[in-house]
Amino acid sequence: MSRAYRPPEVIMLEPNYSKSADIWSLGCIIAEILLILHGQLSGDSGSKMASFLFTSRSCYPLSPIANEEKPGEEDHLKVILEILGD
Repeated sequence: MSRAYRPPEVIMLEPNYSKSADIWSLGCIIAEILLILHGQLSGDSGSKMASFLFTSRSCYPLSPIANEEKPGEEDHLKVILEILGD
């Protein structure tokens, strides 16, 4: 699974999670498709096909950046919380 579609419970290493994790990933994909379509319909030539809804450099503790012991500012969970709120 791409980092861009990881739900918060998977990032937090929750051993038991439900179908909601799959729904989160599906929701991210649908949102990206809608954003791309909206950009094409509005004539926005700057829309990128490879853009993700949540972009980050690391996904601590699953895939931290080398030599980092704690999450950085561009950590996936921090990006999600910035966009969606606490």
